[in-house]
Amino acid sequence: QMYSDKANRELLLAFGDTIASSFAAQGSSYVEDAYSQQEIAKEFIRENLLPQIYNLKETSQDNEGVMTLGFSGSGTLGIWSLGGSIVLAADNQGNIAIQTTFGFDGTSGGAGASGNVVTSYVHAPTVYSLEGFGYDAGGSYYAGFGGGGDILILPNPDQNTYYWGIGGQIGAGAGGEVHAGGGETWTQWSTNVYDYLIDVLERAAA
Repeated sequence: QMYSDKANRELLLAFGDTIASSFAAQGSSYVEDAYSQQEIAKEFIRENLLPQIYNLKETSQDNEGVMTLGFSGSGTLGIWSLGGSIVLAADNQGNIAIQTTFGFDGTSGGAGASGNVVTSYVHAPTVYSLEGFGYDAGGSYYAGFGGGGDILILPNPDQNTYYWGIGGQIGAGAGGEVHAGGGETWTQWSTNVYDYLIDVLERAAA
């Protein structure tokens, strides 16, 4: 009934225009504020986070040391022992990798088998230093449960020298023995933590 009256109709239309304009202005303000906060965040990434990660990556290049953690299994028959392992390897330069090793040893033990959690430390520059053929010597003992240890020797053909390390294992098995032999290591997957973070942050700051 009010809308049927021309004066009231014009008043209501004018009021509606005012409300619409007010909401439009506030919406524009919200968008501008959100855009401003986004730019602040991007600038913080560009000016603070990225330089820090670039610096960490640069200073890490002189660090050495590779740690591994994973699982292994082996079986012994006569004087030969065959085994394999899969481990997660990480170094002090930001590289991480999944690596597999297959090897054989001459052993003093008789028939036996074991499954283990294995870990090692090698004084080498990167996870890629573990690739290729390496040597090991050590021993183990199992009476249902047990473990063992190894000395690791990895050739470094680039410098005509060797990387040295130690390894340990603990798990289930049977038998005791001492052994010496070697194995081949392959990298199945790898990445660099610093490179990954830099890529993510650069995309976020673009």
